[in-house]
Amino acid sequence: FFFFFFLFFFFFFFFFHLPSPSFFLSHSPSFQTRKHNIIVLSPFKMTQKRRNHGRSKKGRGRVKPVRCTNCARCVPKDKAIKRFVVRNIVESAAIRDIVEQSVYEEYKLPKIYVKIQYCISCAIHSHVVRVRSRTERKNRNPPQRPNHGDKAKKTDKK
Repeated sequence: FFFFFFLFFFFFFFFFHLPSPSFFLSHSPSFQTRKHNIIVLSPFKMTQKRRNHGRSKKGRGRVKPVRCTNCARCVPKDKAIKRFVVRNIVESAAIRDIVEQSVYEEYKLPKIYVKIQYCISCAIHSHVVRVRSRTERKNRNPPQRPNHGDKAKKTDKK
């Protein structure tokens, strides 16, 4: 009887004994996260690629999905890469022919206004966004737009 008691005690102590949370707090850099009203103590902090985790949801728990215009993948609306494209209905090669054949002298051709939403993989594949290095990922400023109007304007200083 004593042998079985000792065997049970040995098995229980060495295989089911876990260190207390204070052990993790004192022996390693730790942090506390609250998820589903349970405090999880972890000795290691997971690395993250971006400060916002690639999303712009902030306080919202869940965001409605949208469809990628290229591949129809479901993407969360805050994660999708959105571009607003304004184009002429007619391509530039045919505009001159239409203007010459038109009865009206000053006719403005209508434009197409389209909001395009890409998933990450399609946006990278079609060069809408580019892969950036680790140091460039820290830069959260929007990229500089090309100033086409500066070339047309000439300042005459007298």
